[in-house]
Amino acid sequence: LDKGVLTLFSDKDFNHKPAIMAAYKAADRSGNGFVERREFGYFLRYIVYYNNLWALFSAVDDDGDRRISKEEFVQSADKLDGLNGDAETVFSEIDANGGGIILFDELCHWMAVNKSTWGVDDAEVAATTAKIDAKEAAPIQHSEPEKQAEPELIPEAVQNIAVPPKAEAMALFDSLDPNSNGRLSLAELDKGIIQCYPQFNNKPAIMAAYKAADRNGDGFIRRSEFGFFLRFIQYYNNLWHVFEGVDTDGDRRITKEEFEAAQLELNGNDAAQVFDEMDKNGGGKVLFGELCQWMATNKSDWAVGAKEDEVF
Repeated sequence: LDKGVLTLFSDKDFNHKPAIMAAYKAADRSGNGFVERREFGYFLRYIVYYNNLWALFSAVDDDGDRRISKEEFVQSADKLDGLNGDAETVFSEIDANGGGIILFDELCHWMAVNKSTWGVDDAEVAATTAKIDAKEAAPIQHSEPEKQAEPELIPEAVQNIAVPPKAEAMALFDSLDPNSNGRLSLAELDKGIIQCYPQFNNKPAIMAAYKAADRNGDGFIRRSEFGFFLRFIQYYNNLWHVFEGVDTDGDRRITKEEFEAAQLELNGNDAAQVFDEMDKNGGGKVLFGELCQWMATNKSDWAVGAKEDEVF
């Protein structure tokens, strides 16, 4: 989807990761982590809507730190079309956790509840949804995503990765958590990686680490999960470099020809056979997520996830 936005909307400035992530999560109606054909119409609508919200958020966020302070919000009240009530009161409503700072997710949530028709441009939506064949838009089955009773096991290879001492890691967490709410959003982690570990600024790896470290599935990385994130970001960046090395044409998809030509160390296994194992959906190409899944299953010993006091 990330690559598709660049291609499909080359005439628009839609390459904003927070908006793409919000649209992806909202369009995944079944909660299986993918946007299916029948859900794609939703994605096309949401990408317009959330990019409009992102433009609003960016206009208010004067210092560009992806957080809106009360001062910024009050000073930019005239930019908030249709704002009802006192700006400070509205800020407090959006800042539901009382952290003193508004994140993009908080703005999206408040707008959805209080301004459900904001940003709806019928002409823009019509032009966007015309990009798909309406006859293929099947009814959506609203099913709850399956919840795991226990977190997934952690690969031993991940647990063996060195991370900073606990005190240093917690200081880093606090520096990324300016509103001190004890949790980090994807946007905050992304910004932190860019500032603290620019060599790890690979979006697919950041996304994979974020999803893997979110042990309770609430969409945030909490203090008890941060050690996992620091390990996973290294692990998935290593895998991303492997993926990039094989993906010779840079389209973020590995063909069988590229895979066989790479001559990876496969413990004597046939490259064509391994490719077919990775390509579970038979699409003829291996995506980064498929490579990660196969490597975790076949190239690592699984071990029980560490307890919080064992992470560092």
